[in-house]
Amino acid sequence: MKNRKISIRQWTMIQIIPGLAVFANYYLVIHSLYQNTTVALTALAVVTLLLLALFWIRKKIDVMDESAKQIMNRTNSLSFKWFFMYSGAVLVVVAFLTNNATVVGYMIAGGITATTVARAIIVYLLDGRGMQQI
Repeated sequence: MKNRKISIRQWTMIQIIPGLAVFANYYLVIHSLYQNTTVALTALAVVTLLLLALFWIRKKIDVMDESAKQIMNRTNSLSFKWFFMYSGAVLVVVAFLTNNATVVGYMIAGGITATTVARAIIVYLLDGRGMQQI
């Protein structure tokens, strides 16, 4: 496979897949924990292979030019701030409202998934507007 260019929008849309895979993997593990462990192990193997495939694809494409680096730095900063605030909210919920570890796991997996989707949306908006207008 030859090195080829891909847009930053396409790359961040591809990066949503691992976030969805984390949530799906957690769901399958929780629901098959006491019933059928082969389903959970298969799901974990599929997620691992998916992540390895994405790392291999990342090595074969050229995404980052100077403007893309600025957009990704800004996006990562905003995503980190959002996830930091979300983690604080999860901490409050865990401390005061629930003792159930499954709910906490769903909240963390959902936060990871929401962060990857929000990150793709932010990249889409910043890439469309350009860094000079922000």
